[in-house]
Amino acid sequence: MRIGTIAFSLFFLIILEAVIGSAQPLLPQAPPVLPFTLMGKVYIDNKPAPPGTIVTAYVDNKEVARYNLTEEGAYVLSIPSKDFEGKSAYIFVNGIRTNTSVKIIPGEIETADITVQIQDQEEQNLTLLWVLIAITIVIGAMLFKFIFHR
Repeated sequence: MRIGTIAFSLFFLIILEAVIGSAQPLLPQAPPVLPFTLMGKVYIDNKPAPPGTIVTAYVDNKEVARYNLTEEGAYVLSIPSKDFEGKSAYIFVNGIRTNTSVKIIPGEIETADITVQIQDQEEQNLTLLWVLIAITIVIGAMLFKFIFHR
């Protein structure tokens, strides 16, 4: 009888451990942190951005979200908020920083239309190139005069 009681006790303890061990995952856990969502329209040179345009969000100089436009002019960025809550995200279009920045708030959905002027930047680069060419010509002429007209 004594061996039967010990065997029953061991069996009971094994069953009890199995029930308690499997009950631990049922304990309440913290809910997941929802991402911050930024969505809207994106324009390049005042026209809706074409499919294939890339909109990115950077926090602390790190890319945290990327969206490749699949339809003309519409984007949605899902920015993880667990590690970036309260920080500012800066928005880029095709690698060009825009004037758009947002504060990351978990679970929030914000709308922002983004505009980027690429044509103006290309014109500025071309103007700078012409200025550099002109300066090179002037310096070259001065050197030529200095060397050959002593």
